[in-house]
Amino acid sequence: MSKDFPAKPPHPSTLESIDLSKLDPQLVLDKASQRWLFEEGDQEYEYDYIKEQWVNTSKRSLSEDDTNKEDIKRQRKQDMSKLKEELNSLKQKKKNSSIFISNLPVDSGFSEIEEAFSKYGKISVGKDEKPRIKMYTNEKGSFKGEALIIYSNPESALLAIEMMDNTQYNGNTIRVEEAKFDNKKENPKKKQDSLSKAVIIRNMVRKEELANDIHIKQDIIDDIKEECKNIGISDIEDIVFNEENATVLVKFSKEESLLLCIKKFHNRYYDGLTLDVQESKVI
Repeated sequence: MSKDFPAKPPHPSTLESIDLSKLDPQLVLDKASQRWLFEEGDQEYEYDYIKEQWVNTSKRSLSEDDTNKEDIKRQRKQDMSKLKEELNSLKQKKKNSSIFISNLPVDSGFSEIEEAFSKYGKISVGKDEKPRIKMYTNEKGSFKGEALIIYSNPESALLAIEMMDNTQYNGNTIRVEEAKFDNKKENPKKKQDSLSKAVIIRNMVRKEELANDIHIKQDIIDDIKEECKNIGISDIEDIVFNEENATVLVKFSKEESLLLCIKKFHNRYYDGLTLDVQESKVI
């Protein structure tokens, strides 16, 4: 066998999972018979997967006239070119163009989310001609700070993840990641056990107070701990201030503490302000 013969080609049944650009350019796939062919001079060979070698098939074509043989060769090359285009298109479609966003402010609106994330590429449009943005709600029908966005191409999804993951969005540190789907559910899979439980408190402190009073943070921390202790919450892990948005993030180790905190403190008055206490999932 000639040492110039191409290496063993992938089986035609596995074409969808391989990179055709890495194949020997001398190879041609006969789509009708699902055979890999190779020509050397006036000799034609096909790869035999049982013998695992190239086999001369020129004798099979002795009855064909030269014109017909040239037509067959031309058609095979066209088929091969078309096959490469089809597979490249299929692989492009299989790339994930969806992102999952968590820890969005619960008062976020559809148009607001669309405007923020359309900066990174065209958002796909559904049959109703609306952008494919899904905002997830809780059992009461209220937005719970999680959304799914489907872009028209995967490059936009990657850019959105790179630019927006772990950034500030209207007072919250949001997470933006590739959406992973469960075949049995519409919701993307999330590793809930990797998330701490926390609440974000708005209207507890004024921006100017944070800027001018060096003791205000400690006073607020002491007040939060004392009030939580009064209602039986003793598992506070951390209290974090966001000076830019004048918000306070309180992390707990137990979900029941989070729920109790919201129940007791949401819409309560504090230093002349009405507290806005909402759930916030953070790493």
